[in-house]
Amino acid sequence: MSGAPDDYEIGYKRPPKATRWKKGQSGNPRGGRKPAPFDTIGIMDRMFAETVTILEHGVPKKVSVLEAIIIRVWAAEMSGSKRAAAIRLQYQNLIPESTEPPEIIIRNVVEDD
Repeated sequence: MSGAPDDYEIGYKRPPKATRWKKGQSGNPRGGRKPAPFDTIGIMDRMFAETVTILEHGVPKKVSVLEAIIIRVWAAEMSGSKRAAAIRLQYQNLIPESTEPPEIIIRNVVEDD
């Protein structure tokens, strides 16, 4: 590239020198667009905490969405669904095990006639 600066040819892959990026300057000065924060766990917690009405033995009962899902999986498993049993076994590992022995409560119910 010999010659005076006026001899510089502008064309394909040869932009004008005044519009070139300076040394150390980024080609994207504002940076890429960052997605809005997405709180999946928070969304699921809010959804599972909502209440729904279910019928249990013909009686309406309000339970959390998570409890309704668990009841539904348990009912399917009791009716012989292998898929429901596999789902329960898969998620049973997520339940923390208690180091204390289970508390057993026995109540004597005496009816007065």
